[in-house]
Amino acid sequence: MSEQLTVQQADLMRALYASAPRCFFHVRTQVTTDPPTYHYNRRTVLGEGHGQPFTRVTPHPPAVGDLVHLDDEGVNPQGVFRVVERAWTYPQCGSTDWPFNQQWPLRGPILNVIVVAETHIFRDEAPDPEAVLQEGRERGDR
Repeated sequence: MSEQLTVQQADLMRALYASAPRCFFHVRTQVTTDPPTYHYNRRTVLGEGHGQPFTRVTPHPPAVGDLVHLDDEGVNPQGVFRVVERAWTYPQCGSTDWPFNQQWPLRGPILNVIVVAETHIFRDEAPDPEAVLQEGRERGDR
């Protein structure tokens, strides 16, 4: 038996997708320290969108402080980034995202997400205490 959406379900899915934020990710790199200045590079993920600036449509955008994994193009070998800032841009009535003849916007807001590279998700991890004890026993430590 095939799983097919009803017309109502398909309309609901389109509406949910249309209202979801469109996230653009920008990698922040520090250029100078005194005063601190930064360079911002919008992520382009190779193989997705044919090299166009990467956008992720999601009803669950990352919050400030979240760690996110983005396919990497050489900026960060682990592909792990921490969200440091976000800025929302909402459709204006009369724009292509919200034409005058529509009751609701056709697409959701844009969310610019500023990220910085992290080493990996388990950063600053201490050694396993049991492994350290075992290593000490093997060396003859007390």
